[in-house]
Amino acid sequence: MGKSKNKFKATWKNQKELGIIYGKSAIAVGKALIELGLKDSSTKQPTQQALSEQIAKSTPLKDGTAFFLWHKTKACEKLDTLEGWTRQSQSSRNLQRLTSEYIALVREAERADNKGEHHVIVDGYWDEAQSVAKQIKKLGADFVEKANQLIIKAKLNKDYLIEL
Repeated sequence: MGKSKNKFKATWKNQKELGIIYGKSAIAVGKALIELGLKDSSTKQPTQQALSEQIAKSTPLKDGTAFFLWHKTKACEKLDTLEGWTRQSQSSRNLQRLTSEYIALVREAERADNKGEHHVIVDGYWDEAQSVAKQIKKLGADFVEKANQLIIKAKLNKDYLIEL
């Protein structure tokens, strides 16, 4: 990946990525942006203020669907002003990112298995999930416990909890 693409990805974030900074969901971020007047409550698109202050940027999907990214620094400066919006530590963000990745891989493995896809595909998802679980284990017992709380909150089967 080139330097300019890395810089773009470091600067512009979607709502889910902003949520990880605060330990909040993408939906919570959307509601907060509406509260701040940066997102329209009916259209769910950035307001003129957000666009003119370059807090939001239009980045349509390949099929032409409207999609917007948010300037990490500028959006976070605004979100920081809201009560209950405290940035998580880097280690907490890493844990949340890894746990989200683990949950997504487990769900993909289940979907592939339920569709009757070839065992090589299903096993590939499981192997990737176990690789992410190992990364979480390296962070320590406290992180495994927190990851398991997120797994339970995501309503995954308790068989998928990460063991120490």
